[in-house]
Amino acid sequence: MKIIFAMFIFFLSMINSFSEEKTLFNNNLFNTLSSNKINLLDFGLIRFEEDLTSYVKNHLDEENVITNVYYDWRNERIIASISFEQNYGFSEGNYLSTNYKCRDYFVKTVDILTQNSGYGDGKYSKASSYLSDLFASPTTQYYFAVDEQLRKSLVESTYLEITIRPTKELAFEKNVSPMRCLANLKANFDDIEVVLK
Repeated sequence: MKIIFAMFIFFLSMINSFSEEKTLFNNNLFNTLSSNKINLLDFGLIRFEEDLTSYVKNHLDEENVITNVYYDWRNERIIASISFEQNYGFSEGNYLSTNYKCRDYFVKTVDILTQNSGYGDGKYSKASSYLSDLFASPTTQYYFAVDEQLRKSLVESTYLEITIRPTKELAFEKNVSPMRCLANLKANFDDIEVVLK
């Protein structure tokens, strides 16, 4: 009987020990998760990345597409980037058509991302409203609703980058570089900067 009682006590202590370890693990896990605060910049970047991914999936029919949204600390701006491969259009004779394609993709991307934002047809109004929604707190939009200067700064410092990359074969055979279009979201077609990387 003493042996059975000792085994019962040992068994209970094992269960209690396991329960304490599990509680300790859960406490550490939730303490760690709750102590790392997400800020509005992080939150907005995540939402922007989700929008770009959805846009690419539903509207962009290109090869090897890569998206990325990040904060460029050196230049103090937000960059939303879409990059894809193309196996033509990098020669001198085709440069203008690829240049046009790059800027056209830029305009179409902004138009689709901002189509349900803003009042009227103004690019600034749509970009401002779209970005304010992305970078606002999920519980309140107070900051951007009352501070027009913050909205303007957000539009001025948020850029879309479209990069058309040559395939690896084309890059090595013809020694061509990617073409990049870069501007903020309120830019008109002619204001979009196009450079060979």
